[in-house]
Amino acid sequence: MAAKRKRRTAVDVLFGPPEPLPPFFKHYGSKWLLAKKLPAPRYDRIVEMFGGAGGYSCRWHDRDVTLIDIDPGTVAIWHYLQQASVGDIMALPGDLPREDFALLGKVCRALRGQVIAHEQEGADWLPFEPWQTANTGRAANGVRGRRAEYLWTGGVV
Repeated sequence: MAAKRKRRTAVDVLFGPPEPLPPFFKHYGSKWLLAKKLPAPRYDRIVEMFGGAGGYSCRWHDRDVTLIDIDPGTVAIWHYLQQASVGDIMALPGDLPREDFALLGKVCRALRGQVIAHEQEGADWLPFEPWQTANTGRAANGVRGRRAEYLWTGGVV
């Protein structure tokens, strides 16, 4: 069964895409700043692999969003966010451990719909292709670094 294409409504035409939400928590490898350079969703449903803090999905929160992450800590935070108060959310911790990439790659390849995964250079859990160079945080000497980013798009239609 093919994923449904996003139908443009009068609201889309008059007001454009929704204002992006900031990430709800800090996450190792966050792609929040790069997410604005990814293509706009073509379908009503977004599946964000290696979802972490949902950098892409927070920009397109008006869609039917599914975040997938194999890390139990990340999944627990999202389950918590679904029932937490604003005060609870503001008190969340930020650093989370790395995920099991081999399993995540298998899940990415099997999902229906548009699946986008982006990673830093050296990631091999999907056949990533060079995408762009991104700014990193400032080093102790105050100099901002750069890193290569890689992209994989796929999914089953």
